[in-house]
Formats: sequence, C-alpha cells, structure tokens
Amino acid sequence: MTATQSAIDRLGPTRRPDLPIAGTQQWRSLLFLHWTAPVELLRPLVPRAFELDSHDGVAYVGLVPFAMQKIWSVRWPRFIAFNFLETNVRTYVHYRGRPGVYFLSLDASSWLAVKGARMGWGLPYYFAQAEMNRKGADPSLIRFHSRRRGGIGHVTVEYETGAWLGASRPQTLEHFLLERY
Repeated sequence: MTATQSAIDRLGPTRRPDLPIAGTQQWRSLLFLHWTAPVELLRPLVPRAFELDSHDGVAYVGLVPFAMQKIWSVRWPRFIAFNFLETNVRTYVHYRGRPGVYFLSLDASSWLAVKGARMGWGLPYYFAQAEMNRKGADPSLIRFHSRRRGGIGHVTVEYETGAWLGASRPQTLEHFLLERY
C-alpha cells in the first residue's frame, strides 16, 4: 500500500452527510460483477484529476445492472416519483483522499433520467431498452436485459438474489467495491 493509499478515508463514504435530504431513491435486485483491469488500460479513460483506486494493488472494472425505484427530488411534489432500470460500467477512483466511483458508461430505460443526469450532473447516461423479469416461480431468480439505442451495447445476465448480508467489513475487497455512496 502506498502512502497515498493509506491516506484514503475508506469509512467516510459510509457515513451520512450533515446536509438536508435532496431526494430519495431505492436500488433493488442489484448484481455486482467485477473484473481486474490493468491500470495502464484504465488510466486514459479517467480524468487526470482523479487517481485510480486499487485494492492490494489491483484495479477493478464493474458491471452493475439493477432497478432504480421511487426516485424523488425535494423540488417535486411528494406524489411524483419514478422508476427505471439501469446498467452502469464503473471503475474506482479517489480524489484528494476521498474514494468514489467513476462511471465509464450508464444506460437507463428512462429518457427523463438520461436527460436529467446529462444536463444536471454531466454524467455519461444513454437511453437503453431494458427489462427485468423474474424467472419461473422463484422470485429470487432474475433475468436482466438491456440494449442501448442504436444497438451499440447490450447486456443479458441471469442471476439469483439472496438475503441482505449487511455492511461489509472494512479493508475487505467487498468493502472496497461496494461501500462508496
């Protein structure tokens, strides 16, 4: 671990900020798929202001399909909330000792989400047709399919969701990959 790595506050992102709530969202039926990736391959894809983050010297790329539900902003009337499906491709970074996620690509099944995230936060969202279905009689078996408009990218995965495992232990790979809010 480098001096820079040891200075990163790995627990800070797990704490709630002392700020008023700006909105709400629920993430459901998530699948986290991760692959190791050479730093020299990722470095050109990430702005120089961010340092690539690594766990035990290894960088990761993740593919995360899931359902975003009950999305609401304090600027909207309480009865307005919407849902959509999302697939994101990410890597892990830190900025001045604060760990984060750098999204290489985000696909969403909602035009409103795509336009809002692009205009409001400059995020690389793209519209995709997506569906999430339960397989058979077991509600934990899921088939997720997403195809970006124009057919440029698509993903189909089948997986089984399990019971909530609770927060991951600090300094584990699970904590490194998941505890970045």
